[in-house]
Amino acid sequence: MKISVSFMLLLLLSSVSANESVESQQTYPQEIYATLREMNVSLVQLKEDVTTELAAQLKTEVDRQKTEVEKLNEQLGVFTAPVRGAYSFEWWVTYDNGGHPASAVLVKNSENVFMAWQKQGSASNGVTLLLEVGDVVFMRLVATTVARDNQNHHTTFSGHLLFPM
Repeated sequence: MKISVSFMLLLLLSSVSANESVESQQTYPQEIYATLREMNVSLVQLKEDVTTELAAQLKTEVDRQKTEVEKLNEQLGVFTAPVRGAYSFEWWVTYDNGGHPASAVLVKNSENVFMAWQKQGSASNGVTLLLEVGDVVFMRLVATTVARDNQNHHTTFSGHLLFPM
């Protein structure tokens, strides 16, 4: 039995010509290159799909944040932090001509944080605060003081997000 199997293998190997052996070896690299080209096309398509999906997600997030900013702009005089981060606030308070001092306190969640006070002229101050989502910041006029304002906007309160955390 061993002899017949060995003999059959010998016959099979001798029946394959040298040219067929070389041709089959040359086919393999062509198949590999074809497979690599197909994989490259697939990767390019995947990159386009991911890029398109990320662009759509970013647009949705930008639209959501624009809506949030519009809501915040409607709330006059009170700022509510939409994201956790470092915020910078500045304010100017101008006294009246009657001789009363001008003074205002920046308040964070009912806690007095910083004050601007001036007997004559304008008082100003600024502060950087770490705010959590939902923290509320606003200005409170100090008792027995006044603030003057008109179309020239002598008294202002402004702030912006320095960076989210």
